[in-house]
Amino acid sequence: MWKIIFTLILLLIVLMNSKAGDKTDNIQNNLDSFMNKCAEIDLFSGTVLAAVNGNVIFEKSYGYSDRENNILNSSDTKYNIGSIGKLFTAVLILQLAQENRLSLDDNIGKYLSLFNQDVSQNVSISNLLKHNSGFGDYINNPDFMQNREKYRENSDLLNLISREQLLFPPGQEFSYSNSGYVILGAVVEMVSGKSYTENLNERILKPLEMNSSGFLYIEDTDPLKSVGYIKNIKGIPSDNNRFAVQPSPAGGMYSTAGDLLKFDLSLMNDNNLLSDKFKIILINGFDELKDISFAEFKSKCGNAYAGGAPGINAVYVQYPSENFTVIILSNYDFAAEAIEGQITNIMKGNDFEMPMLPLGQFLYDTLQTRGQEYFTTNLNKIIKENGYKIQGDRLLNNIGYQFLQNNLIQAAIDIFTLNAGLFPETANCYDSLGEAYLISGNKDEAVKNYKIVLSLEPENENAKKVIEKIK
Repeated sequence: MWKIIFTLILLLIVLMNSKAGDKTDNIQNNLDSFMNKCAEIDLFSGTVLAAVNGNVIFEKSYGYSDRENNILNSSDTKYNIGSIGKLFTAVLILQLAQENRLSLDDNIGKYLSLFNQDVSQNVSISNLLKHNSGFGDYINNPDFMQNREKYRENSDLLNLISREQLLFPPGQEFSYSNSGYVILGAVVEMVSGKSYTENLNERILKPLEMNSSGFLYIEDTDPLKSVGYIKNIKGIPSDNNRFAVQPSPAGGMYSTAGDLLKFDLSLMNDNNLLSDKFKIILINGFDELKDISFAEFKSKCGNAYAGGAPGINAVYVQYPSENFTVIILSNYDFAAEAIEGQITNIMKGNDFEMPMLPLGQFLYDTLQTRGQEYFTTNLNKIIKENGYKIQGDRLLNNIGYQFLQNNLIQAAIDIFTLNAGLFPETANCYDSLGEAYLISGNKDEAVKNYKIVLSLEPENENAKKVIEKIK
């Protein structure tokens, strides 16, 4: 009898392993087919890594790291991961909280003296982490954009940010803030007595042996550093040198897919970076959950983190509830976010759709073949009926500016108008629409849209200046 039972158990194990193997093979085949199509239509340039239970089941690279020198992307290519770098800043802050060297409820005035009393006594570290501090985005500051190569040290950025006016009272609204994470970096430096990069290296990168990760500045040369490319609406790529900014605690560090997997494995499986309590706080959007173990929390959670700028895009998908991780690093803008949803569907075993031409290129082709009147009248229908999905305001905003750059002003106005209709609470949509109307010579419509910007962001200096100039 025991021999029969033992044999049945072995048979069950073999069958389970066989099914798991079949599922993995199916995922690998689907990922391969999907990504080959992406490469065929030049939708993606970069590296895709998928892991199940911490084991890599798929890792392939596509396109060129450096087109001018014919260098292909590979698993060793270092990509700019954009705002995913904010995760590392958050971990550093939480490590200091774990060491009782700061509290998330502390106001920034406890550590930094550059800000006026209203700011220093009312903005907390928690506000900065959650993007509800009222701070905006230093990247939009004209002085920064004119001298972006010179803003190399965190102290330089902090001096610039200290002159910003809060967009709203702390804690009352949400506004994604690069400035806020620079301030967090300054808090790390003040509390630790070391530079941000020293903290990053000593506390995260070296312990995890993330040997291919760290800050690479605009002027740094590294044979593995990818060049970012911006594809125009005609499908022609050009480098992103004119948009490059120096790395900061808000983002811009370089990494590889393999290194980011090391980061993920530590967060999910050990306490080398953070204790279970602080890992829950990190993954739960900086709110503590009591009376729940990390194992139980993991079984229910799933997150996706993204970073992007002209010529770069990165997505880190963390699904411990389904035992998989996906890392997509690209040196094309929007390319990682464009494919993440379908890759996640493949990993979950769901139905998925094969990739299509980038939306901007598709819209340009439609305009050329069907004409301006059809384009204006049917834009939303064109997008929907051809299976394109708009999941955030950045996509159409970027496409609209590409149309402007190609002197397709009315088409740009159409695109910005649709974007404002889809995201009516986003001031930048109306700012872009106002700019397009101004270029077209329609000052009345330009003023109308810049006034909407001010109704959403009363302290928006650009909108104030443009309205005053038009008057």
